[in-house]
Amino acid sequence: MAVPVLPIVEEPHLVAWDLTARPCEIGQWRDTTADVLKRWDAAPDAIDFACLGVTELLVNVGQHAGDPRCRLVIRRRQGSLYLLVRDRSAVLPVLSEPDWTATSGRGLWLLREMAGALGCLLTSAPGKWVWVRYDAPGAFVSEQLRPRVRQINAASVANLLSKGGGQ
Repeated sequence: MAVPVLPIVEEPHLVAWDLTARPCEIGQWRDTTADVLKRWDAAPDAIDFACLGVTELLVNVGQHAGDPRCRLVIRRRQGSLYLLVRDRSAVLPVLSEPDWTATSGRGLWLLREMAGALGCLLTSAPGKWVWVRYDAPGAFVSEQLRPRVRQINAASVANLLSKGGGQ
């Protein structure tokens, strides 16, 4: 299995890879996604969502885009998690009520139901971006701690000011 380990872009809150969406490598991309999110202190539910999202987006490239080459982007921005996949097909995904008796065809619908937003954007070159945003409060542990730290700092400053002002 030849999954590239090194991303084409790696910044503190953004990672991207150019890859070929092969069914035999989807599990490895789930693992890679989970590893990135663990480094970002993501909560377990955000990691689970991302693994499901990466699976669905990459499987759709392999099944519907006609060309399995794509770009996978994972981005953390203002407390939200974004998963984006750019493929080479101008055919937009179709979201409809799934056939509950079928063995497939409900993944994108399920993602939309779980996500804060889901969309697609045609690109100037042949192709499109399909993206999903996950908005769970506290999706990243470091952001759960930040408000508490601010409250402690504000209380400490207020306490120091009241002690200093009374002298």
